[in-house]
Amino acid sequence: MPLNYQSCTFRYTARSRPVLNQLNLNFSPGHTVLLGPNGA
Repeated sequence: MPLNYQSCTFRYTARSRPVLNQLNLNFSPGHTVLLGPNGA
């Protein structure tokens, strides 16, 4: 099953500048993706 993230924006606090802005990611079947609090 493909995994898609579209137009993702992330800020550490509500008033901070975005560290990710309009990020798009697409992972096809067969790729390994690790997710967690620290990205590991």
